[in-house]
Amino acid sequence: MRKIFQYLGIEKTGWLELILALYPILAGYSYGSFHLSIVILLFLDVAIFFTRKREPLKCLPLVVFFLFVLFHDSIMFFILPDIPSYFKNSFISNVIFAVSVYVIAPQIDYRKFRSALYIVAIVCMIGMIYHVLLLAAGKSISPIKVPLMPDMKEAARLYAVMDRPTSFFWEPQSYASFMMIPLFMALIERKTSLAFIISILMIASTSTTGIILSILMFFIATIYNRGKWYTVLGGILGVFLLVYFLNTSTFASVGLDKFLNTEVEESGRISNGYYIATQLDYADLITGIPYANTQDAYEASYFESLGSKGVLTSENVFYVSAIWIALIQYGIFGLFLFVLPYFWIYKKNKRILPFLLCVLIAHFSNPDFIGAAYFFQLIFMLTFIRSNIDGNNIDGNNINNIKYANSNPYIPVC
Repeated sequence: MRKIFQYLGIEKTGWLELILALYPILAGYSYGSFHLSIVILLFLDVAIFFTRKREPLKCLPLVVFFLFVLFHDSIMFFILPDIPSYFKNSFISNVIFAVSVYVIAPQIDYRKFRSALYIVAIVCMIGMIYHVLLLAAGKSISPIKVPLMPDMKEAARLYAVMDRPTSFFWEPQSYASFMMIPLFMALIERKTSLAFIISILMIASTSTTGIILSILMFFIATIYNRGKWYTVLGGILGVFLLVYFLNTSTFASVGLDKFLNTEVEESGRISNGYYIATQLDYADLITGIPYANTQDAYEASYFESLGSKGVLTSENVFYVSAIWIALIQYGIFGLFLFVLPYFWIYKKNKRILPFLLCVLIAHFSNPDFIGAAYFFQLIFMLTFIRSNIDGNNIDGNNINNIKYANSNPYIPVC
């Protein structure tokens, strides 16, 4: 294990960075009506308030986006004839997510966060291998429960018998989304062997998202590591290894079959938003639909009145991906403000592009608009751009060569 830590360049981590690295896993648990996705953030906000020097995050596009969302939802309180309780809860959650980004992001040390992410990733990869071996042996599996977490007997997914490996996550896509960050770090640090292993296990999850994003990130990161022919060849070899793994493994071929046989029209998360957006009138395109969410609009037959075609549901649950939620619920201006912070992030550190493009692509299939996954990815990107990695000041295990964007390593420059 020591050799693995040395290879990864893992150093000491901090309590804040370790909690954040575990956050995507812990966010799925709750104590009754107290969801840890919110409780953890409140705990961190209070702890930082009392134990650390408070510094604001200087990112105007994020300020404008969050203020717009909260202003839009505030107006909905006066427009909706009957305000659902979940809409009130969602409003409060959005406030907490917005505040937490500005409180927590400036406090994170990238070196410590990087170490914590690699440690959690190793544990998750071991969990994925464990699930793969169980399925290969014909055993049934359930998501691996985190010790000391609540049993949550009302949460069927935690105890559901599954035919696809998930490790500590509740679905394969969540595992693949989390592992995008370790994969990006491995590629940007030219740890090609580690990147191969991460990609193979992302594909082993049989997540279509994992297959697409792992291969895409390999290509983009390889281009960014220009000037190093061994890296270029390594990236090409990586793609061949992934294809070989898929074609020779009976188990992994499930993921390939799922990827090749999934029509866009059959995926509600991808197609529903497109079909609805093309039918919205000018008023809805500007202000968003007059409903608390797309599920309410679907149940009220609002989309049928628009003449939208191809609306697909699963057990009467209406799925729409994040990019289309931004347009349908918040209008064109809301969609613009949703993607604007990503351009700001890219401008601050262009080395983030491989990960940033994968995040944007995932928004076309992931229904998490503002939530735990969105918060976690945003926190990582804001932390990464502070490090000012340009590909020359970090190589292999020499993580100490990271330079920060300004004199204060905790405040991104606006």
